[in-house]
Amino acid sequence: MSRMDDPWLGQSQQEGATVRQQLQALMRQQEWAQRDERNTGDPFHQISELLGGPNLLNGPLRSALDAHRMIREGFPGEALQHLVGTLEVLKDSVVLEQGIGISVRTYQRQRNEEGGRLSLEQSSRTYKFAEILTKAILAFGSRADAEAWLMRPALGLNQNAPIDLMETSAGLELVETYLTQIEYGVYV
Repeated sequence: MSRMDDPWLGQSQQEGATVRQQLQALMRQQEWAQRDERNTGDPFHQISELLGGPNLLNGPLRSALDAHRMIREGFPGEALQHLVGTLEVLKDSVVLEQGIGISVRTYQRQRNEEGGRLSLEQSSRTYKFAEILTKAILAFGSRADAEAWLMRPALGLNQNAPIDLMETSAGLELVETYLTQIEYGVYV
């Protein structure tokens, strides 16, 4: 390539560094996408996909430490929008409030904020909902069955629907324990 064809010639070093950083970010996103294609059985991958994937979350979700970091930073508002848009069950305002702990009005306000981030509490509740739904998908075999399970009264939960217990940390613990029992075939 001649000096006349050099795309960096005539640009300041700062502009060149910015372009290089953008190219590196694109290459990382492609790498994450390729890596994610190979990890479809990984629960963290499935949680990530429910929340919009690594591009929307600004990085891969591969461990509880990654989840912790992302929750502390606050998920992008688009992660909640993706979750709500993906799941039929969250289109019900009562379920949105019980499962995520966010009112429809707050959700609509958040949706209209471009580039907005969820609070620590909202991010934590959003992650926990996606985590429980992922466990239910793995236990029942499909997203539709997992969503239906969330809404049905369960004998092992004293005839409470799992979604009705997800408003409190004690209720969330009961739902997770119940899912574990289902997964291992324990009669409940």
